[in-house]
Amino acid sequence: MNKVGLIRMAVFQTLHSSLPFVVMIGIAGLCFFSLLDHMPDVGSWPQTTSVAIMLDLLIGLAAFKKFLIIFAAIPCAAGFCTDWNSRYIRFVIIRSDSRKYIWTKLVACAVVTFLVVFIGMSIFVIAAGVKIPLFFEDMTETHLPFASFATGIFPFAYVLAMITVFALFCSFNTTLGLMVSAFIPNRYVAVIAPMICAYFLEELTARFPAWLSFYALSHAVDVIGQGGGISLLYYISFYCVMVFMVGLVFSRQVKRRIRDEVV
Repeated sequence: MNKVGLIRMAVFQTLHSSLPFVVMIGIAGLCFFSLLDHMPDVGSWPQTTSVAIMLDLLIGLAAFKKFLIIFAAIPCAAGFCTDWNSRYIRFVIIRSDSRKYIWTKLVACAVVTFLVVFIGMSIFVIAAGVKIPLFFEDMTETHLPFASFATGIFPFAYVLAMITVFALFCSFNTTLGLMVSAFIPNRYVAVIAPMICAYFLEELTARFPAWLSFYALSHAVDVIGQGGGISLLYYISFYCVMVFMVGLVFSRQVKRRIRDEVV
């Protein structure tokens, strides 16, 4: 089977479980409860806020990000640990090869995590949109680089772009958890590692140019000064490159384990 077929099979196998869907609902619920302290008077929401403002608040909440990253990591970050500790990896490698297994596992982890976060947050904003407007009439709450989406023929694209950027951030951090699990094959370490890695990366790159700062990138800041479409393409390209780099480290360590070079 070719790589695309293996990746498709791995994604479908993960989504066949009920766990990703439970996590999606959990993310939607976490979005709602994270905002309760900031907007205690639920009855005033339609007059005082918009979906865009609520989304900005969520992305800016440090506690929300920590919990969301952990939630997002649950379906896939421990995938290698499970395969390794159960020796299932031996059967997979016999049927294909280590290189295909490694990159299939990595890409499936990134794709499933992205879908879980994207769909979970989309459920929240759609549910919120039943009671509150998408934007204020003057759209003062929108910001670059995606502000032009809000005035286009499909204004909801602004919200989808913001969610996409944040889902990419969570997806990348989950692959970091997968990589860490190749060094420490413990499922609890794998699930917690993405949150720790996200914190250290944001602190480490805090003084970097905006286009390399994980804090700026996770907040959908206008890091390259271009339009919404080009900026979104940059975000996608950046995280794809980062996932590839994580994959190189993950690949090397998994191969060492397979060759029994790691105790």
